Amino acid sequence: MKKFYLLLIPALFLMFSCTQKETDPMIEKEAIKVVIEKEFSAYINQDLVKLLETVIQDENTIRISIGVKGYQERLGWDNVYPYYKKSVQTDWTDFTEINVDRSNFNFLICDESAFVLFNQTMHYKYKGESQESLSKETRMLKKVKGDWKIQVVQFVDLSSFEGKAEKVF
Repeated sequence: MKKFYLLLIPALFLMFSCTQKETDPMIEKEAIKVVIEKEFSAYINQDLVKLLETVIQDENTIRISIGVKGYQERLGWDNVYPYYKKSVQTDWTDFTEINVDRSNFNFLICDESAFVLFNQTMHYKYKGESQESLSKETRMLKKVKGDWKIQVVQFVDLSSFEGKAEKVF
């Protein structure tokens, strides 16, 4: 639970320090979706050059995953970059026909920063057998020289917790 606060604190800061500029929110939301798709596509296609175009590379870069392999946290570009580099060198030939659906987007856009929450369903074949995974994704982005870049990636692989989820309303 302590790890949850890593994202909660920046999100609250963003929310309470927000002043809206005169920008078209629909244009900003679409631009953010394009960056999220580009980052995911580059990752799946193991294209490190394109992936690096989508992320901020500094000491505040964060990548957090929660799933089958437990909780994994990489803080700072020095820890995130080796993960990306290793992932593009890994043999993923057993995975084919990868398709992604994203839904339930929630945006908080303030000036040059954005907090985005969405669902992601990935359909693919593993060794020829159809598979599906569902995740809850969070991104924090900043505008760098007019372009949205990803600062924080967090995903929770909900498929890892099938039958264990507790609904709270």
